[in-house]
Amino acid sequence: MCSEYNVNPNTVKIFNDYYCGPKRYEHGKKTLIAKFKKNKNSDGYNVKVYAFAIPAVFFIIKVLGSRDSFGRYRAGWEMNFASDCQEHVYNIAKLINCGKMDVSMDEFI
Repeated sequence: MCSEYNVNPNTVKIFNDYYCGPKRYEHGKKTLIAKFKKNKNSDGYNVKVYAFAIPAVFFIIKVLGSRDSFGRYRAGWEMNFASDCQEHVYNIAKLINCGKMDVSMDEFI
């Protein structure tokens, strides 16, 4: 396997306690690398971050559907990022997880 499949140590450092991924990526396999658990009474979401190596490593933020603090259901969604964006991915995942960032599918009139 070529060195591009090794997990960048900076990725592990950035995700710190949230990191749950392997030491090496498999070619073309979507791999879970981090989990952010929602605070029960918050407007945040449970968030999972995946990496996809081909051999450049791309990142996917998967936001799981959940209920907000008023009990309304909100559908989940995904965001995709290019390689070398792990710091942006971490910061955006944290914002979504704590309820400071969301995506609305509603149209504003």
